[in-house]
Amino acid sequence: MIRHENRFPLVADDEVLVGENPIMSLYDESDLISNIRGPYQEKEFSWSTDSQRVASAKPVAQTEDELLPPLFEAKPSHYSRKERLQQLTKAKPSPVKTQGQLAREQAREDLKKKRSATYLRDEKPAPAKVVVKPPVVSTTESKAGRLTRLADNLRQTDYILADMPAVYSLKKEDREQEQVIKKNSYDFLRKSQVYNYPERRQQRDRQVAQELNLTHIEEE
Repeated sequence: MIRHENRFPLVADDEVLVGENPIMSLYDESDLISNIRGPYQEKEFSWSTDSQRVASAKPVAQTEDELLPPLFEAKPSHYSRKERLQQLTKAKPSPVKTQGQLAREQAREDLKKKRSATYLRDEKPAPAKVVVKPPVVSTTESKAGRLTRLADNLRQTDYILADMPAVYSLKKEDREQEQVIKKNSYDFLRKSQVYNYPERRQQRDRQVAQELNLTHIEEE
């Protein structure tokens, strides 16, 4: 593929590169609905016409009065506050009472009758019972006094044997001196009453006596 080199054109220092931006005046006074009278024709907005219109338009010098907003004519209103206040003061209250006023007066009379009832006056408030509590005696002091009296009467006449834990020495000599307890030992059977009842003892003594008796040999 062939690679083209595009170079920028040489421009003089006095030459203008960028022109003025065109201004589009979309909303003129003639476009407002209030100003349209008769058939409406849409305008053609193009870059050329707008640029020519802006170039041809010259700034018009406006005075201070023209820059101010339009003033409205002050018209007197038919409503005045003073007249209304005067009418309220002149108006007299009507002698005929409304239904709401009659209901309020009746409710006030009912309240007065209920408050001034006879059964409310006859009742006398009963005096409140005053509960007299006995003085609280602290139990801790009595318990402490009793324990001190009992402790004074205690006396120790005998010594109390304490179960001391067995202490095993790590030396070999001390281990050899200790007696070895045989587990499977039947020595207790020799002293028991089950195997040494009196009849068996007598029979055993006779057998021993017969074996050692040598008198029958001399008789023969």
